[in-house]
Amino acid sequence: MKSIINLILILITSNFINAQNIKFNDPNFLKSLLCYKEKIDLNDDGIIQVSEAEIVEDLDLKEKNIVDVSELRYFKNLRTISLTRNNIEVLDLENFPLLEDLFCSKNKLKTLKLKNLPSLKRLWCGVNELESVSFINLINLESLNLMDNKIKTIDISQFEKLKNLTINNNMLNEIDISNNRELVQVIINDNNLKELNIGNNTNLKMHILYIDDNVNLIGNNYQLDNYRKAPTIKIN
Repeated sequence: MKSIINLILILITSNFINAQNIKFNDPNFLKSLLCYKEKIDLNDDGIIQVSEAEIVEDLDLKEKNIVDVSELRYFKNLRTISLTRNNIEVLDLENFPLLEDLFCSKNKLKTLKLKNLPSLKRLWCGVNELESVSFINLINLESLNLMDNKIKTIDISQFEKLKNLTINNNMLNEIDISNNRELVQVIINDNNLKELNIGNNTNLKMHILYIDDNVNLIGNNYQLDNYRKAPTIKIN
């Protein structure tokens, strides 16, 4: 009987340990974590445990040839994530209470779903293949960059603290920025807009408003009198 009990305890312990080990879909993701500049694999077992993931605050994974980051869900205490210049097609993040910065430009993103990131301030996901995005409870966002995608519609009304909006070179027919009263800069040229109403955006700096020449600009007299075509931005 004692040997049976011991065997059961061993099996329970083994199952618990295995449950704590994170299984990665993408070997390049795991490799990047094992070789990370700040040690993540604290016990040197070649495996990332949930307990190890939960104490990581910053992840800089630029140019690691990563295609799948599904296991980011275990890194719940992250404050900064940089995934720039990889080959990721899907980014779905939910319930990251501390995350402030998310950088995922120059991937192959076709799906971007973000939910319950209440501390997020900067989101830069330009130069991807996005046609639409889903944002829920990103109430403190201040800077949004979605340039060079294929976005046709977007609702940014929840971003009441937004100061910088960069969404040029997409496929927008219209956009409502009336609820974004803190906006300072808007870069929205190279879309399909017919008009843009900036009447509620009294903090907007008119000399750094980038819109196409044929867009009908609607605003107050001060705004319209002070609007000057912004200089061309060249990005290599």
